[in-house]
Amino acid sequence: WDDFALILDIDSYRGFSWENIQWMFTTRYMGPYQPLAWLTWALDYKLWGLNPVGSHLGNILWHAASAVVLYFLTLRLIQYLAMKGGREEGTLWLKCAATLATLFWAVHPLRVESVAWASERRDVLCAFFFLMSSLMYIRWSCLKVRKTKRLYWFSVIYFWLSLLSKATSLM
Repeated sequence: WDDFALILDIDSYRGFSWENIQWMFTTRYMGPYQPLAWLTWALDYKLWGLNPVGSHLGNILWHAASAVVLYFLTLRLIQYLAMKGGREEGTLWLKCAATLATLFWAVHPLRVESVAWASERRDVLCAFFFLMSSLMYIRWSCLKVRKTKRLYWFSVIYFWLSLLSKATSLM
């Protein structure tokens, strides 16, 4: 329902001029603060114009990337639980469980709705960056020696990007 109001009826996001970028980072047009969604729509507009294929393709690509990240996140968590339970970490059942969980998530109606709804770019962006933040944090926390804080800071940066996409990450 918001596609017309957020994508077609407004032209403040169309371009990368200083005024456009300033608007994207200061507006709360139609409610949420979502500067990264505006930036990706500006890129879509630059590449595709107002052709809806661009917005939908962008959502599909962000969702597919999220599913890949979720697979590795789920695999890492299941491996951790398996090692705690005394099982080997590289067994086939672990990969099957991670694949099944990822497929379940990827085709769930709540996720698919955000992909099909062009103006819900904020949701697919938020999911991707939140999953990346979680993966980086878990990779960092599982290290035996935490000499490097690089993964930790990547986790913080990805979380910050998820907040710039949609505030749902706080919940």
